[in-house]
Amino acid sequence: MRKGLLGSITALLGGAGLTFAQAPAPPLPATPLAPAPPASAAESAHPELCVPPCAEDPGARFWVGADYLLWWTKGSPTPPLLITGPAPLPTGPIITTVPPPPDTGFVALRTITGAFTSLTPGASTGNVPSGNSIEDGVRTGGRFVVGGWLDPERTIGLEGSYFFLASRSMAFGTNSNGSPTVAIPYLNASTGQEAGYTIAQPLTTISSVFDVNSGPGVFVNLNVTTSTDASSGKAVVISTSRLQGSEANGVWSPDVLGKHLQLLAGFRYAQLDEGLGIASSVSHFHSDTTLIQPAFGLDNNLIDNHSTSLTTRWDQFDTHNNFYGAQVGARGEYTWGRLSVLAGAKVALGTMNESVDIRGLSSFSTTTTVTPTDGILIAGIPLTIPTGAPAVTTTTSGHSVGGLFAQPTNIGHYSRNVFAVVPEGNLKVGYQISERLRATVGYSFFYMSDVARPGEQIDRAINPGLLATPPLNGPPARPLFHIKSTDYWAQGVDFGLEFRF
Repeated sequence: MRKGLLGSITALLGGAGLTFAQAPAPPLPATPLAPAPPASAAESAHPELCVPPCAEDPGARFWVGADYLLWWTKGSPTPPLLITGPAPLPTGPIITTVPPPPDTGFVALRTITGAFTSLTPGASTGNVPSGNSIEDGVRTGGRFVVGGWLDPERTIGLEGSYFFLASRSMAFGTNSNGSPTVAIPYLNASTGQEAGYTIAQPLTTISSVFDVNSGPGVFVNLNVTTSTDASSGKAVVISTSRLQGSEANGVWSPDVLGKHLQLLAGFRYAQLDEGLGIASSVSHFHSDTTLIQPAFGLDNNLIDNHSTSLTTRWDQFDTHNNFYGAQVGARGEYTWGRLSVLAGAKVALGTMNESVDIRGLSSFSTTTTVTPTDGILIAGIPLTIPTGAPAVTTTTSGHSVGGLFAQPTNIGHYSRNVFAVVPEGNLKVGYQISERLRATVGYSFFYMSDVARPGEQIDRAINPGLLATPPLNGPPARPLFHIKSTDYWAQGVDFGLEFRF
């Protein structure tokens, strides 16, 4: 019994010894620690100066942007194009005796004329320019930008952009049946005096009484001639404008100031095309009636001559300005969390090609009715009387080169190259909508130092003979052409989106 118990204990201890004599089990593999969660936006926000895409965003190598432009531009200067006034006012009678009668018996002619003014200059009428400039008002447009870094360090990159203002066409004009009086003012090159090309005026009358001075202070009436004129018509002024430009730049982010600044260098192109058209249509009625005194015993004692004409004129002044130049600039950005302020400035130096095209046409149609007449002498005084034959009606029409301010003396194509400076600046405020998308709103200013504008190419001095139908050629050779330059600016508000990827 005791031998059996001792055997059992000995066997148990032996098994335990074998167990302790075995090699220890290999340790379990260590579990790696989970990465620390990223700091919150509030923890990582700190003021810094950079230009997106920033270097700390390793996934952004390219950027694109689009802006909606709401801009104003410098008005287009013009001379006075339409003026108006009240109805003509009587100024007579005016008494003229040719030759002056002596105190004693003499035979002469006397004319008593009731005259009227044909035009009283006044302010612009209806929907017409003020005479100083045509204002564009607010214009809309767009700007598009695309760029990218060429190296992983984001030191060297390329960027291109294009902007435009939508083409604008504005029309001004007036239509008058005779009241108010309307005219296009110009300078009479023959006299140097202000004059007006009549578009519309009420009926005006000039009456002339022809008498014989049969003795000192004694006059016997021969006839009365009455001349009447009336015009009605319309005039339209059309102004057009288009602005656009593009640029291509190399971008360098130097390793100074923590790459807080970007420098630009490249090429800029800008184009400004404008036009000014002046069109008019005038219907003019004129009559001359002479009533011969019945004392002469004529069967037909009325001479009636009258005409109706329709004249249309068209002037077109177009200017084209194309700038080509080298450009340098800089830009930077300051951020506060999701908010940012962006600023940039560029200036281009180069050549502005200015060209001007001037065209003009006129057409006319006139119907005239004339009473056949004959000349006789009564007491040595010449007198024109009707023959009694039927009135003769004729119609003439034609076309000619030249309108009003555009005449053969200045019509043509003209061009020249001048040195010009084109700077641009902008300031924006941005808000980071997401990691790669940002919205911006800001202000931009664009300037061109030398451009040709259509209204300034008009020479107001006109040879009045060129306004006859058909035109009468002869001196002085006016209007003339001499290209004139001025500056131009556009500025306004931008609303944009930028995306980096």
